[in-house]
Amino acid sequence: MKSVSLILALLLLTSPAYALNNQLVIDQVAGNGNLIQASQSGELNEAKIAQDGVGGFIDIRQKGEMNKLKLNQSGLDNQMYAYQNGKHNYGEQRQIGQDNTAILYQTGQDNSSVQGQEGFNNYAFTYQNGNRNVSESYQIGENNVISKVQIGNDLEHKVTQDGNNMSVRILQQNVNFDKDSSDLKMLQKELGDIKITVTQ
Repeated sequence: MKSVSLILALLLLTSPAYALNNQLVIDQVAGNGNLIQASQSGELNEAKIAQDGVGGFIDIRQKGEMNKLKLNQSGLDNQMYAYQNGKHNYGEQRQIGQDNTAILYQTGQDNSSVQGQEGFNNYAFTYQNGNRNVSESYQIGENNVISKVQIGNDLEHKVTQDGNNMSVRILQQNVNFDKDSSDLKMLQKELGDIKITVTQ
């Protein structure tokens, strides 16, 4: 009987759990070459991460619905990657410094994202795959690049750049999604509205 209880206890401890309403807070101050990797699965989870230094790297993954992600980096030559898969998720990335890279992937419906960079030689990339997604990016400085890809219907982009030698690349494609599957169904070419606002 003791062995059965022990096995049940081990199964409960090692079985994957469905996470709900969890909060992850990481604040990494100073240092070079710092690495932060984390993942969350479930609903109503939130990740708040701040990193300061040189050559830092952040890799955050969220899977589920109504999750929030807020990443902040300051310094030089930093990279942040964020992946959200699900519905009604919010992703936010902010960087201050030089030679920084911010990349955000969102797949699913009704997601929104904000990317902000201040400094020089920075690169921001957003990829959204799904319907009714909204993306906003801003950059202040020089020699900065914003790239965006959106696939789906009823999409909206807002881009603001203030500085010299800035560039914006936007690709939008209207497709119809099968309601029972996350696979793309290229059924119609002109569905929904596309809104693009660029201020330079």
